[in-house]
This record gives sequence, C-alpha cells and structure tokens, in this order.
Amino acid sequence: MATLDATQLIEQLHLVPLEKEGGYFHRVMTFKDGKEKEAGSIIYYLMTENSFSALHRLAHDESWLFLDGDPVEQLQLLPDGTHSLTILGKAGEGYAPYALVENDCWQGTRLKHGGHWALVACVLVPAFRYDAFELGGRELLEMYPGVAFLGDFLAGKEA
Repeated sequence: MATLDATQLIEQLHLVPLEKEGGYFHRVMTFKDGKEKEAGSIIYYLMTENSFSALHRLAHDESWLFLDGDPVEQLQLLPDGTHSLTILGKAGEGYAPYALVENDCWQGTRLKHGGHWALVACVLVPAFRYDAFELGGRELLEMYPGVAFLGDFLAGKEA
C-alpha cells in the first residue's frame, strides 16, 4: 500500500485551511450533552512543510493525538513563566503519541526538521469556540525571555 502525501490527505479527509492558526483542519466529531449542547469536539489537523500551528492559547484543555506522518515539536509556554517542548510522533519510534495542553498555556507546533507532513487529532472539551481562542504575537518574547528559540516558533521556522 502506497503512503499518501499531504495533498492527497487534504482531499481524502476534506481538510481546509485553518484561519489565523495555520495548517489544515476538519471537525470530524462533535459530542452533545443531554440537552443537545456541544460538549466536546475532535478535529483532524495537518501540518505541512509550508504550515504550522501558530502560538495560541485556549480557555480549555486540549489533547493532541499523533496519527501519522513525521514528528512535530510542540512548545508550551506555561502561565508561571516556564516552558516545555514535546516531540510528538510514532510511539514505536520513541516519540510521545499524545500531549495535553492545559487551559491558558500558550502552544505552538511545527514539523521537526526535515519533516514533510504530520496528521494529528485534537480533542477539546467543551467543544472548540473561536471566542475561547487567542493568537499570540511578539509580546510573548518579552513574557518568556528564557526561551531562546521562541522567535522561530513565532515565525514558523523549522528546528
């Protein structure tokens, strides 16, 4: 069986460009509570050599599950001024298969150097809402001066 490339995955999974954050996405599931309110959501999210998940934060926790492709680096800037860098990828190759981003943490994700594409699933409870989304900018450089490579994440550069 041949491996699909990013263009084929975009078509097969009905992915569209994600405004503001970057990459490609498609909401694949919405969970409803007993009153038919949106209780949670799952999206497919694809990064390519020309796209990345820009630094942003959400008002709720988000779980990232690696599905296929090349490893990615996920930077989390924590409210206490510290940071973490997680490499998400295939568990059989020694990488973390999932990551939890707690609410109010800034997060940005990009392909690890030399990667072509990566497909993840993101789970949010409650469901994603744009009014719970905030895009980060250059002000993060002042807020997190100890993160030497933060500027690269803001610009979307590879590691």
